Amino acid sequence: MPLSWTVSEHGALSFSKSGDRLFFGTAPIPPPKDTSLIEIDLVKVDIWNYKDDYLQTQQLKNLDQELKRSYTAMYDFNKQGMVQLADREVPQVALSKEGDGDRFLGISDVGHRVASQWEGETLKDIYSINASDGARVLVKKDLSGMAMVSAQGRYIAWYDNRTRHYHTWDGRTTRDVSGKLPVKLFDEEFDMPDDPTPYGPVRWTSDDANLLVYDRYDIWQLDPQCQRNPINVTGGEGRKTRNSYRYVQTDPEEYSLRPDQELILRRFDEVTKRSGWSGLRLDDPGAPVPKCF
Repeated sequence: MPLSWTVSEHGALSFSKSGDRLFFGTAPIPPPKDTSLIEIDLVKVDIWNYKDDYLQTQQLKNLDQELKRSYTAMYDFNKQGMVQLADREVPQVALSKEGDGDRFLGISDVGHRVASQWEGETLKDIYSINASDGARVLVKKDLSGMAMVSAQGRYIAWYDNRTRHYHTWDGRTTRDVSGKLPVKLFDEEFDMPDDPTPYGPVRWTSDDANLLVYDRYDIWQLDPQCQRNPINVTGGEGRKTRNSYRYVQTDPEEYSLRPDQELILRRFDEVTKRSGWSGLRLDDPGAPVPKCF
C-alpha cells in the first residue's frame, strides 16, 4: 500500500464527544496517470486471479465505489498528530466512548470474501486498535458472528456462531460470559442446516459493567469479567407468559444505557399476537410493568 494518503472528499467529518478529536476519511493517493499516450493507445486488460476476494464481474461492478472509498483517520488536537485507524487491510472501525476511548474495534474480512459466494457471509478478523497510535492487536481470528466494542472501550465483545456464546476480551483474557445461562441465546426455531442466528445484544451500560443481550423472550445482564452470575433483568416474565420483550430506543443519540435507566420495552404475545408496552428499571430487575396493552 502507498505510504502517502490524502483526505478524501467522500469522507464525513465528525468530532469526538469532548471535541478533542476529529474523525475524517482518507484514501491512498493513486499513482499518476500516464499522459504520454493517447487514450486509443492505452492497453486495457481485466485480470482475475482465483485468490481474489471478489469475482471479476463483481470487481468491475464495485470499481466506482472502491475508487471513492475512504478509511477512518483521526486527528488528536491534544497531541497535535494524525492517526490512521483503518486501511485496506482493516477497513471497518467502531469507536468507543463516542470517539474519546483509548481502544477502538477493527473488523476485517479481507482474505475471507471468496467464501461469501457459497456461504452467503464471510469470516472476520477482530482487532483491538490503540487510539493513540493506531497499533493493532488481533483479538479473534476467523470469527463467524458479530463483534462490538464496549461503551468506554474497556472490552471487545463478540457472539460466536460456532460456540453459540458471547465472549469478551479485556486486553489480556478472553472469557465466555454467557456459558452459565440456562437458556439459548440463538433462534430456538432455526431449522436450516446452518448455525442459528442469535437474538442479539441490547446495549452496554455506560460504565462498561454489563452487557445486555436477548434470549427468545427475556433480557439478560452479563458480567464481562464473569465474576457475577448472569441476571434475567425481566425476571423470566417473558418465558413464563410467552411474551417477548424488546428494548425501544427513544433517544436517537443514545450510545449506551445508564445503570439506573428506565427502559421502554415492546412486548409481543406469541399466543394472542397482541403487542403493547412495558417499563423496566435496570437497577430493579423483575417483571416489567405494563404501560398499555
